[in-house]
Amino acid sequence: MAEVIGTVNGRPLQAKTSTREMYATIDALVDRVDAQFRKWKGRLVSRKSGGTRRSQMRTDADLL
Repeated sequence: MAEVIGTVNGRPLQAKTSTREMYATIDALVDRVDAQFRKWKGRLVSRKSGGTRRSQMRTDADLL
């Protein structure tokens, strides 16, 4: 069994998993933590710019 508990920028992070093999357990745990980060980042991007990433936005100054 493997478990990760912590905070990232004040946001709680927790993941727990268990398999028969140690390395498989660690891989599964990393996948769960990665999924949580991707979900969190997606929410931040959509809130910050109304669903459009800042790098994809063009301004009038960029077109000149």
